[in-house]
Amino acid sequence: MLTGAVLLVLAVLQYLWVGDLTRFELELTERNLAAATRGFTRELGGVFQSIGSTYRVRRGPSLDQELFDEYRSWRESTMYPGLIVDAYWIDAEPADSPALTPEYRIRRARLDEAALVSVEWPSAFAPIERRLADSVDFSLRPPSRVPREWMIPFDDDRWAYVVPQGTLGPRGWAVAILDHRVLFEGLIPALVDRYFGAEDQRDYRVRLVGGGDPGSRVLYSTDADFAADTGTPPDIRRNIVDAGANWAVEATHESGSLETYVGWHRWRNLSLGIGAVIVLGLSFGFLVTANRRAQALADRQMEFVAGVSHELRTPIAGISSLSQNLADGVVRDLDHAARYGKSINAESHRLNAMVEKVLRYSAVRSGQYRYEREPLDVGSVVESELEAVRQSSGEEGRIDVTIEDGLPPVSGDAQALRSVVGNLISNALKFDPRQGKIAVGVRSVGREIEISVQDSGAGISAADRSHIFEPFYRGQAAHAGQAEGSGLGLSLVREFVKAHRGRVDVAAEAGDGTRFLVYLPAAGTESPSG
Repeated sequence: MLTGAVLLVLAVLQYLWVGDLTRFELELTERNLAAATRGFTRELGGVFQSIGSTYRVRRGPSLDQELFDEYRSWRESTMYPGLIVDAYWIDAEPADSPALTPEYRIRRARLDEAALVSVEWPSAFAPIERRLADSVDFSLRPPSRVPREWMIPFDDDRWAYVVPQGTLGPRGWAVAILDHRVLFEGLIPALVDRYFGAEDQRDYRVRLVGGGDPGSRVLYSTDADFAADTGTPPDIRRNIVDAGANWAVEATHESGSLETYVGWHRWRNLSLGIGAVIVLGLSFGFLVTANRRAQALADRQMEFVAGVSHELRTPIAGISSLSQNLADGVVRDLDHAARYGKSINAESHRLNAMVEKVLRYSAVRSGQYRYEREPLDVGSVVESELEAVRQSSGEEGRIDVTIEDGLPPVSGDAQALRSVVGNLISNALKFDPRQGKIAVGVRSVGREIEISVQDSGAGISAADRSHIFEPFYRGQAAHAGQAEGSGLGLSLVREFVKAHRGRVDVAAEAGDGTRFLVYLPAAGTESPSG
């Protein structure tokens, strides 16, 4: 009862501990994801800011020289010099113009020299023209206000990064043309690996969306399914700050969501914890059961010692008394002396049989018993043992034997099989207070030889039936009738039959006698030992 209460308390504490651990793990995972997303957006935004800083010109000696010097400085400091593949300068109207006109002069900046060359408006600049039409006059912008950059697709494999100029420099717009492949196949995947882990170690699916709003077009994704699933809210979403791209990065755990991942960990930890409590309870139960069995075995061993001591004392006392009378000359008549000798011989046989049984059981249990296997006629073995039992017990008329002709041989140890038959017949004689008949039969049953020993005694009670083959066990009938024995006979029977790859069954109802059945495989039909 106390153990059950302790295990219940442990289970409750484990449940509460797992709940606290789950909350801590969720908070820690969310913080780590937020830190990774923040680092990703900061570094990607920093790349765009460096481009904006490069193309926001000041009052230098000349516009073309300043653009060239700034680009060269940027190229020497960046890890992705191939990101900018082209550049343009769009001039604004003079400062006295009340508004910007639709016509702007555009010049192309040669990246390999300090030169601006006038060109026709490229057809791909149509989105830029529309955006410029909505721009505000530079003359109306306060000196402290710095216009933000903006990015739009330029064509299929390039993006245009437009940098409006401030009030301190020349009025206009610088346009840096970015390589799509360098951006989405080099720069962004490298940042994803750096902040979210390499592909084979990454726990999150990451995507970059354009437009800045949930459900916007996916520009890049680490997973095709995640790219297509724009309707499911991600675990985290963060805009690219001050980048002019109006982009956002979204990430979600590969399991579907952080809640799913942490919930799975919660149930795993809870299962492990409850499993540990269950194992602890089972272990305690096994320990209690083993202790009870050890105590029961110790009790039986003590009973065995007491029984053997009593059984040894009886023949020893008889032998001692009879031999002492002979030594003292109490018996002078030859007939009396012969009877004394016969009694001494019987008691010595009894004593020897008991000692032999104990030694044999010890050898069998320790694995030191050596089986001398040979082809045997089971009928002859049974008849030989029956003859020995008749001579030692004097119960010749009580034993009926039926042996089937033409039995196949059995591969076995003759001494062990004789011990099996002798123990079964001795028990039948010993526990039959009615002095009824003992029926012994040997026959072939399929590919096995059956040896049966049937008595007409009191049978075996249901309480004793499951224990009769245990060593040192003596049932209620043995204790009530004070029958001689050590409780080892049937245990030896089971061990010897098992060693011959056979089996032993018992049919016994209280009051209806007992029938033991031994089945031995015929020679050549034994199953391999396992």
